[in-house]
Amino acid sequence: MWYRLLFCLLIPGLLLPGQAAAKPSEPLLEYHLSGLEGSLKRNALAWLGDPPTSEQARLNFLMTARERVEDSLKALGYYNAEVTTRLQRSEPVWSLDIKVEPGEPVLIGEVNIEVRGAANADPRFRELLASAPFRQGDVFNHGDYQRFRDELLSLGQQRGYFDAELQEHQVAVNAMTNTADISLVYESGPRFRFGQVHYDDTRLEPHRDAGDAGRDRQLLDRRLLAEAAAIDFAFGLLEREGEARQLGDDVVDRRFDGGGRGAAGDLVAQFVQREDHCQLG
Repeated sequence: MWYRLLFCLLIPGLLLPGQAAAKPSEPLLEYHLSGLEGSLKRNALAWLGDPPTSEQARLNFLMTARERVEDSLKALGYYNAEVTTRLQRSEPVWSLDIKVEPGEPVLIGEVNIEVRGAANADPRFRELLASAPFRQGDVFNHGDYQRFRDELLSLGQQRGYFDAELQEHQVAVNAMTNTADISLVYESGPRFRFGQVHYDDTRLEPHRDAGDAGRDRQLLDRRLLAEAAAIDFAFGLLEREGEARQLGDDVVDRRFDGGGRGAAGDLVAQFVQREDHCQLG
């Protein structure tokens, strides 16, 4: 009888490994963020992400937490933030305190936005320039700059400026003076237009009379224009969205050390230029 009792007592112990296998999905680190409010705090939390659930993920989180918070603040124009961390290794869940002093934001200094070529007389471009989301003295926001830059490129594709290019697109941030100078120069080139459209009457239904054929030709004309516009628009939008997705990787931060190229401590975020050409056959 005693061995039966011992067997019953061991059965619950056999379930423990199965129960322990579910624990890795639970966080192994909790973190607390202080010193930020509003959009700054929301953006920092978004960059930090969910608490890690494995030891390797916890190590990676601890190594990159400070940099993530700093980058989240730079995106909203705060380049001089001070981030301090304090870690408590209390098993099984570690605790990380992140304290942030955002400092003063970077303000927009000089703004140079130019549209050259045929698009300079296009009223749609004038409307877009009038709605630019940044003015001198505003807090610099990377998201606003990137969205406006993408809208400029997309509008060119929609309006038929398929040889357009950004001859200059740069944001020069001086972290010492807390200023950012923006320069966007858009060269549209000529505007593409549809040439003569040729029809093949044999593709129309043979039982139609002349009046029906004329109406069919009008419908075909509209359909061809709609399809061509859709194809050109989709092509341009796809290319520009691909460029937008890589925009973050194209930003290059450089610190100058003098030598006539810039003051010490300057940060220059320069977007890599690309050329996209499209022809209508």
